[in-house]
Amino acid sequence: MYLNNNNMKQSVGEKASNIVIALGVGLIVILTFDFIFKVILGDMSPLPHFSKEIPPFPLIFTALITAPIFEEMIFRYAPLELLKSTQIFRENKWLIVFLIGILFGWLHGNYYNVYCQGVMGVAFGWVYIKNQMSYISAVVAHSLYNFLVIILIPTVVY
Repeated sequence: MYLNNNNMKQSVGEKASNIVIALGVGLIVILTFDFIFKVILGDMSPLPHFSKEIPPFPLIFTALITAPIFEEMIFRYAPLELLKSTQIFRENKWLIVFLIGILFGWLHGNYYNVYCQGVMGVAFGWVYIKNQMSYISAVVAHSLYNFLVIILIPTVVY
């Protein structure tokens, strides 16, 4: 029933490894895009510039708890659970994950969100499927990504 090559239950370590892989690949793709744009356009990169200020608690709570729970329910769990037993999904699951990821990015705001959140939406979809259709894995990955881009990268790197 699961979409992996075997029906064996995954260990927590395997699931955690998949989350780290998705976050790493997603961030590398996004930061590479940002670097290329900064080289080509100088300070006119379409990606947002980080602020060193720690966001207020309500924003942190929303970004780390509320948004991942609801967005993963809407963009991964609901559509993929509805489609997982269909022939269309079996034949086109990665195209579906890609399209949902792009929609996820588009609904986050302006044009650069289609890329940044779109890439991560695809990464969260990959985690969801790779971790045996695990909603919790996608929520954890999403929450960790938000932590990295809202708190860790701005305060440590910039």
